[in-house]
Amino acid sequence: MPLTVAGQITQMGNAVNPDASVDERRSTLWRRQGLWWLLSGVGLLLLVQLLGLVPPVLDSLAPGLGQDLAMLLGLLGGTALASLLLGRAPSNEGTGLRDRDTGLLLPRHADEIAGTLVARDARAGDSRLVLAVMVPDEADALVARYGEEPMQRLLAMVAETLKTQCRGADLPFRLSKRELAVYLHCGGLEQAEAFRRRMAILLRSQQFDWQGDVLKPSVRMGMAVHRPGLSLADLRIAARERLAD
Repeated sequence: MPLTVAGQITQMGNAVNPDASVDERRSTLWRRQGLWWLLSGVGLLLLVQLLGLVPPVLDSLAPGLGQDLAMLLGLLGGTALASLLLGRAPSNEGTGLRDRDTGLLLPRHADEIAGTLVARDARAGDSRLVLAVMVPDEADALVARYGEEPMQRLLAMVAETLKTQCRGADLPFRLSKRELAVYLHCGGLEQAEAFRRRMAILLRSQQFDWQGDVLKPSVRMGMAVHRPGLSLADLRIAARERLAD
């Protein structure tokens, strides 16, 4: 498993809790959605009241009932109308924070949190961030023989192991369809190498049965250290290049 580390990495004082950041974003999203629907409903309810939109048939059947039903129908139908006039309400599509198959962060959210670590390092005049990218060995051959389902199961198994080895401000995430990654905020080259060794040892002891065959979650790993002035996109490129070493 290739490992390339340049420069010195020192211990970080205050860690960033990725789960706290994720929960905060999710809470904000829910509050925005709730507020949007509430304001839309109240606005249309007031419109119904002001225009007196009470169906005569309903009002003749039961005095007062027509008004109540009209208010309810106005609230529901009006919200839909507001969606057309004001634009679609905020949705959860594209706003998830974690990959549904592995439970890992999605890249954009991992990058957001990693950016705060990079900024903190820059203020301290140091660089402590290491990106590790992992891909299954012989992924194409595995998919060609067994299909995509065992590949996803293998990635999920690697992801669970990855989570157990993350500490402090480490940020595990799903980089792409067949790539897992982690931003390691560690205290030196020895810690980065120790992470690689722990992952290799733990994965060697795991396996699962598929169509009568025993499959083991073996991965290749490429690592690169962030340097001052290097973007996270360039760091990702550097780590991927180490996969071929």
